[in-house]
Amino acid sequence: MRLVIAAAATIAAFSAAPTLAAPASTDPGPAPECNDSPNQLEMNTCTAQAFKREDALLNQVYAAYRAKLEPDRRAALTVAQKSWLAFRDTECKFEEDNYAGGSIQPAIWSTCLAGLTQERRKALAALLEDASH
Repeated sequence: MRLVIAAAATIAAFSAAPTLAAPASTDPGPAPECNDSPNQLEMNTCTAQAFKREDALLNQVYAAYRAKLEPDRRAALTVAQKSWLAFRDTECKFEEDNYAGGSIQPAIWSTCLAGLTQERRKALAALLEDASH
């Protein structure tokens, strides 16, 4: 039961987090309220959707930033992004494994992916902002 409460708190914190300063047209609005899901299946679905939203936003910010870079910097960003994706997936697999076999495991996976993706999106958005000045 403590694990469920801890995971719900993590999901609630992510859901309440403000969205980043990406161009308004790329931000679909607030993250879903996954902690209001009435059961584990719906929470798992909600967190998966939250990750998909974050991933789509990250891809938009990445593409916009990449377009502002010179070719050599673009290549370096591509290498960095591939390395970051490998880190993100490995980190979240490590976190998810703590809940192996539990019904909350998919929510832990998606929440981890969404959180790290949001952090990366914010970092790239700041770089994009700097490059735009």
